[in-house]
Amino acid sequence: MGKKDRLAYHSKTITKIGLVALVVLQCWFIHVTFLYPHLGIKLEVQQGQWRIAGFDNENIYIKHTMQIGDTIRSINGIPPEDYPTVRSWHIIEQADYIEVDQLGEIKLINVGHEPRHPYTDIIPLASEIVLLLLAGLVWWRDSSTKTMNMLSILFVIMGTVYMSIGAALRGDIWGQITISSVVVLFPIVLYHYLLQFFQEKAGIICSKRWLQILYSVALLQFAVKFIYFLPGDFYSFYVVDNALKELLFSAGLGSNLCWFAFMSYRHKRQSPQLCSVIRYMWIWICIAFAPLLFLSYLPMMLGFEMLIPSLLTSWFALTLPLCFVYLNQFKQLSDIEMILKRMVSVVLIAMVPGALIVGLNAVIFVERHTFIHHLFSFGFIVIILAMLLYSYPFFHRKLITAIYPDNVMLKQSLQRITQQLNALDTMEAWSQAILCAMIQTLQVKGAAIIIKNPHNDIELYAEGELDVQEIERKVRSGKLQSETSSWFEVERHDAYAAHLMLTKKQNGDELNMEEKEWVRQVISYMNIGMKKVMTIQKLKEQNQRLKLHANHEALSSKAPGTWMVHTLFESQEQGWTKLAKSLQCSVMQPLHEASLELEAMYRSVGPDESASLRQVGHRLDEVNMKLRHLCLSLQPKLILTAGLSNAIRQYIELEFQELKDRIHFDVDNQVMVDAQLPSFKLHLFRIVQELLMNARKHAFAAHVHLSLAASDDQVVVCYQDDGVGFDPDVVFSSEEKVRGLKQLRARVFMLKGTMDWNAAPGEGASGEIRIPFSDVTVLPNSVEVPIPYVSGGSIR
Repeated sequence: MGKKDRLAYHSKTITKIGLVALVVLQCWFIHVTFLYPHLGIKLEVQQGQWRIAGFDNENIYIKHTMQIGDTIRSINGIPPEDYPTVRSWHIIEQADYIEVDQLGEIKLINVGHEPRHPYTDIIPLASEIVLLLLAGLVWWRDSSTKTMNMLSILFVIMGTVYMSIGAALRGDIWGQITISSVVVLFPIVLYHYLLQFFQEKAGIICSKRWLQILYSVALLQFAVKFIYFLPGDFYSFYVVDNALKELLFSAGLGSNLCWFAFMSYRHKRQSPQLCSVIRYMWIWICIAFAPLLFLSYLPMMLGFEMLIPSLLTSWFALTLPLCFVYLNQFKQLSDIEMILKRMVSVVLIAMVPGALIVGLNAVIFVERHTFIHHLFSFGFIVIILAMLLYSYPFFHRKLITAIYPDNVMLKQSLQRITQQLNALDTMEAWSQAILCAMIQTLQVKGAAIIIKNPHNDIELYAEGELDVQEIERKVRSGKLQSETSSWFEVERHDAYAAHLMLTKKQNGDELNMEEKEWVRQVISYMNIGMKKVMTIQKLKEQNQRLKLHANHEALSSKAPGTWMVHTLFESQEQGWTKLAKSLQCSVMQPLHEASLELEAMYRSVGPDESASLRQVGHRLDEVNMKLRHLCLSLQPKLILTAGLSNAIRQYIELEFQELKDRIHFDVDNQVMVDAQLPSFKLHLFRIVQELLMNARKHAFAAHVHLSLAASDDQVVVCYQDDGVGFDPDVVFSSEEKVRGLKQLRARVFMLKGTMDWNAAPGEGASGEIRIPFSDVTVLPNSVEVPIPYVSGGSIR
């Protein structure tokens, strides 16, 4: 067996022994706690007699009219100096009756059946159960790392403190030994855990040589306490031991704070992020232990009574290991700033209703509660409200299914509708998907989408059991209200008005308020989807008309000549200009408005719908950007404003993003080129455009070189690529159906220019185009009207 195996075996053995001891102590402490009531009668020796010095349980002296200074004659028939709890701790506990001398009057007081107090019975037991369950949860979730093992041990130690409180208050020796030992052990284990935590999570390695000494001190203190089992009076030792316990505990917590301060100073220049983490953890330790130190232990060490019982202030210490559990299981160290800010926010919010509740309680029960009671109530209420507020999103998602099942079903249906809308691009398929989903979700008899234009023409898309003629009559008359159906306005625009009609349910009921709200949410998606579908439909119609017009012009020419080529190019430019303007007015602007509406909707919906909205928004952005690029290529406005060379460079950057680093474009004598007529520069732009499109679609070139050079009487366009090449004789023959280069040659010949190609299959291609400056054919309305830029909105 290796060294590591032996260590693991010994560790498991010690763990098992510790668990057995913990179970045995638990059984004994529960037996003592529920067998004897907590009396809390403090005694002191005055003139050889045992007199009452104080009361921990105020109900005792109120109920039995005992006073400080009364003489105790016997306890369960035993003289006080021989009674175990008096001899060791100078308190009366585990007694059934006591004999008291009050100013010469002897009273026999029965104290064996006193009622239970929540401070000494219920709260410690509940705290112990919570802490031990947390220890088991941490061990069960992740016991493979030393950090999580140390954290579970930290919870066990805190649970042991609460476990032994009941027995310790009742004067049990094992209870006193256990609580005193684990209180001293707690800051040592906390320091050990912090060293291991920052070593694993942040890579900070600190020396652990002090741990052996500290654990030895804790073990020695535990061993010395067994002197209580010897016969004799050890009260003086108890006083010293108790003071030493408080001193070691306070010194241990103070040492942890000093260590955090040192680590923050040491690493502030190495890693600002790490320094921030350490600083926040230091603050959290102060929050966890400041109430226990300053409100309980320090006043007691200075000889005063506790401002607030340590049993209550020790609950703040629970927040520190809970913070570590949260960070280890769910978050990273870098998230601690966000977590602290969120916690501070919910605590501040919870303080408002907490103060109102406690204030109202103080006004109503002004004589029954002290300031300490109100302060404790305020802290408890704030903690409970803060926990509820912080965990609200988690529990809301878990409980919404049980509380609002119909709402969950409607949201799921809404998600399915949005997913379908993203994949549809025709009005028929789009409307059918929406209407069928509505009929299936709402269980209505029928549904219809009605689109009416200003000329009173109606497009109707219906599903289910409907009277189409009656619907059209209502739309034309404008009287949409009906007892048998519900009408919703989808969109009202200058070009059209759209409505949604839903009949009653199949069982005859009308739509309820929740279902109508769901329909309005669907309509908000329909606004975006309808604009998208109609935009795509208009684009298809425009492209189809353009193709039919171009084919008609080409087929009508029986004797092609220069005038026919000019007419063809003129028609082509006019069609592109109209298409660019139509895209701007009827497509890009509605897309921009739809994006803005989508952005507003994204801020108002929950996290479940945000992903679908974000996807739709990105699609709209992509469509809008592609349309902008298309408009710039159809009508290059930069020719008028920035010159031909800049227009070509912008075209290459926008249209050839994947090739822009491999396209080399140069201009010689740019001033002379830009001094020409806009129509001439537009011809040159179309020539360059055709060359680059051919390089991408057919040449598959890795590098393209393109240049413009102007002289006194002509401009020369030089082109070269390293693509697949071609055979000029074959390409320009009448049998070959190659439209691009033939159209380029026709444009060059129309401009009275020349074009020479040096190309061969597999060897790339190079060409030279020369166009004279004189006799340039003017293309009307070509670039005189620039297209304004419309930016598409997006969801952030």
